[in-house]
Amino acid sequence: MSQNPVCFEATAAENIAFGDWERLADSPQSIRKIAEEASIAEMIEKLPDGYETMIGRQFGTFDLSLGQWQKLALARAMARDASILIFDEPTASMDVQSEAEMYSSMKKLAAGKTTLLISHRFSTVAMADVIYIMDEGRIVDRGSHDELLQRGGIYAAMYELHHRATDRRSRL
Repeated sequence: MSQNPVCFEATAAENIAFGDWERLADSPQSIRKIAEEASIAEMIEKLPDGYETMIGRQFGTFDLSLGQWQKLALARAMARDASILIFDEPTASMDVQSEAEMYSSMKKLAAGKTTLLISHRFSTVAMADVIYIMDEGRIVDRGSHDELLQRGGIYAAMYELHHRATDRRSRL
C-alpha cells in the first residue's frame, strides 16, 4: 500500500473485493466485515448508495478524498491473506484522527506478519519494533526508537531537528 493508492472506477464493495476477488466477489457479508475491521464501514455507509456507490472521477457517481482512497486501499489489503506487508507512507494525506484509526487497523492486519513500513514521520516509525536508517541508499543504523535516540547518530539528530521545528511552529 502506498501513499498514492490505486483508485478503481468501481463500487466501494468491489474496491474491497479486488483484494481477493475469488473469495469476496459474491460475499457482501465478508466485504462488510473487512470494512468494519478497517474502520471504514461508517464512511462507506454514508455514500449515496452505500457499498454499491460507483466511486471515481470518470465513471463514478461519487469521488473520494485521497485520505478516503487510502482507507479503502487498506481495506483491500486486509482482504488479502499476505504474509509480507509493505506500507509506503500510507497516511500521507490523512488528518491526525484518521491516521490514528488507520494505524490501529494496520496493527491488526500486521499481527504475526513481516511488515515493512516506510515513513518520514517520527510518530509512525517510533511504533516499529526495529527501525532501519538509510543514508544515500545504504542502511547506516538500526534499532528501536529509544536505542537510536540513546546512540545519537543520524536518527537522533533528525529527531531533535524535528522537535525544534515543531516547538517553533507551536509558538507562532
